[in-house]
Amino acid sequence: IINDPILVRKSVIYRPKSLVVGLGFHWNTTEKDIENGITKVLEENRLSFLSIRNLSTINRNGPPNSLGSYSDKHGIPLEFFDKDKLDKVMVPNPSDIVKKYEGTSSVSEASSLLSSGGELIVTKQKFPPNLTIAICRINYSRAGK
Repeated sequence: IINDPILVRKSVIYRPKSLVVGLGFHWNTTEKDIENGITKVLEENRLSFLSIRNLSTINRNGPPNSLGSYSDKHGIPLEFFDKDKLDKVMVPNPSDIVKKYEGTSSVSEASSLLSSGGELIVTKQKFPPNLTIAICRINYSRAGK
């Protein structure tokens, strides 16, 4: 079976790059905040870090140093979306506050949905005061994927 959950038994495990981690954050979010948040969400949902294909977020003329550093450290690509594109995505947890400050009602959920073309498997998780994380599973069975 090819899957992305963590398995307990010793075995040969194929880890497809099937997860997109969407991030919403403030400019003062640290690399440690990002590391701790992603680790916690993956562990709580029994998902493997090795299955992350990429990180996604809003385009703010490049990532803050913390996100770029995290991406470089782990060799995980980044994908950015403009606020107008993010704002067109229907999400289960839109935010009026995010809309006020970012110009879109969602960053973490919307960016992970856009990047993956798949389904939201972990809805927005909040790490106050400066980080939200959502995870989508890529649907490789769709045509063109």
